[in-house]
Amino acid sequence: MKNSNKTFGDDFNRYMSTIRNIPLLSLEEERILSEIIMTSNDNIAVHNAINKLISSNLLLVVKFAIQYHKSISIGDFELSIMDLISEGNLGLLYAAKKFDHKKGRFSGYASHWIKRHLTRARLSNMMISVPINYINIIQAIVNLEKTKEKLEDSDFEDIALKNDCSVKLVHFIMQSNKNKVLSFDSVAPNEDICSLTYSDILASPESNYQEDYDNKETREYLIRKIGQLKPMEREIIKHRFLDKKGSLTCLQIADKMGISKQRVHAVLVLALKKLKKKINKEKLKI
Repeated sequence: MKNSNKTFGDDFNRYMSTIRNIPLLSLEEERILSEIIMTSNDNIAVHNAINKLISSNLLLVVKFAIQYHKSISIGDFELSIMDLISEGNLGLLYAAKKFDHKKGRFSGYASHWIKRHLTRARLSNMMISVPINYINIIQAIVNLEKTKEKLEDSDFEDIALKNDCSVKLVHFIMQSNKNKVLSFDSVAPNEDICSLTYSDILASPESNYQEDYDNKETREYLIRKIGQLKPMEREIIKHRFLDKKGSLTCLQIADKMGISKQRVHAVLVLALKKLKKKINKEKLKI
């Protein structure tokens, strides 16, 4: 972790200096704190027990936050390490409140909830900070800019071809990314939301994100949120993104449901905006 200090800046360094020497708890200490949390009617004692569990495991959050930080960088839209630590600490707090020592060590139980909150933060950032169909394009631009001082027309054409979009859109995204003005509601030139794929919602194929557990966690979380939508919204998203036989185009969905392609498009846009709000709302509650 020492090598990371220079990379993550002064705020990270100051934070690490405050938590680095906090001792870990023994199995017996965890048992005592767990019993206080589960059985005590003394609010102050419960509060102190939760704080002790949390403080002794703050370095665990930093460990996972660094791993996730390495996996989500996309141009200017990466979450900062301190943002991730804050999200992970929320998971740690939740775990401390629910911990039952009979089920094993606290670090193992807390790891699940820390990862879960980091996964939600990642998904929320992908869906809200950047329009979800722009992620692969941004990543392709960033990768090329690492190897070339200036992109040529052929580069834009190649990116457009690989992402099934117009060259005009690639230029638009590149300029918007540099100016940091992309948002979920950005209006792209002559592009159709019906060109989205399920992988666009979850992540760039090039992001090399963590491990199978986390990909599964992200998908399950997204599916639960989709389940809260209205029947027509759920059906359209299912046909567009989740059909095991292969995703349908908006036109195919329109024919299947007996409605216009424009109606499918409108419902899809509304459903994705609702998902964005649900994710934001849940982050505030937990």
